[in-house]
Amino acid sequence: MTDSLNNLNPNERNRAELVRNENPKLLQVETALLQEVAALSASIGRADRNDSVNTVKRIQQNIAKLRKLRTELLMALQIPDDYAKSPDSCPLCRGFFLLQLNNEWELCECIRESSYKRRQLRARITSRMLEQTFETFSLDYYPAEKKSGEEYSPVQIAENALNAAKAFVNEVAQGFAKYGMFIFGDTGRGKTHLVAAIANGLLERDIDVRYIATTSMLAALRSSYGEDNVGSTNESIILEELIATPVLIFDDLGSERYTPWAVEKLYHIINQRYADCKLTVYTSNLDLDSLAIEMGEGGTAERIASRIVETCKIYKIIGNDIRFWKR
Repeated sequence: MTDSLNNLNPNERNRAELVRNENPKLLQVETALLQEVAALSASIGRADRNDSVNTVKRIQQNIAKLRKLRTELLMALQIPDDYAKSPDSCPLCRGFFLLQLNNEWELCECIRESSYKRRQLRARITSRMLEQTFETFSLDYYPAEKKSGEEYSPVQIAENALNAAKAFVNEVAQGFAKYGMFIFGDTGRGKTHLVAAIANGLLERDIDVRYIATTSMLAALRSSYGEDNVGSTNESIILEELIATPVLIFDDLGSERYTPWAVEKLYHIINQRYADCKLTVYTSNLDLDSLAIEMGEGGTAERIASRIVETCKIYKIIGNDIRFWKR
């Protein structure tokens, strides 16, 4: 199985690969078995319960047939059933994500943890950001006093953004979210913590999300053009991944020195996600008018701002520099 194989050390992996390469039928059966496991995982919990029950039953029958065929192949080849097991494999399912209960093959609980880890890697959030949750977002750093001319205090404004972020995660999980978020304010006001909390909340609900700093994304695109970059991810693959992810978080929009090329690349991603009705969350130190000016007045920059206005609810965070107070 692919996930079991990835957990092996190099020597164990080579032995498992050798077994599979020498026995194409075994590889074919195990690949089909993994596909059925993935299908079973996707089918459980769907909204249409009648369809889900029937689908799950059919997949369980397919799994039973494939498991029997795999066992027969291994016995004929005199290969142990757990030949690809790693020391870190689940002790219950031995890395196959399946348990035989009541004469039916069902998913082991470890598959959810494995799925979560894969989503976490795809999300590209850092170790520090894993600790930035809604629970650790403290309102204590925001002044309770209103500034002159402001209708609400910094703590009220931050609390409103926090509640909106929580609501966004719930709406995405329930499948009726219509708008993303644009969160702006000066450096150190908690914007990245808030979007990290959104990412963590979505991951906990088994929803794919991708976090990327705008500067990192543009740097990756530029590096894909290098002559010494043979075999690396090219521009089209980077763009396709960003466009396809269900929820995309763009952090620090406006921090880059924007050339016409960079603005066009951003617009391509934003506009395609708009066309595909995909949800996007942005943070920026700039409001939308200033962002459009920073990117270059007129044309594409204004279209980017227009798309954000149309697809996002806008939140400003004010107050003190939290990083200063945390020292």
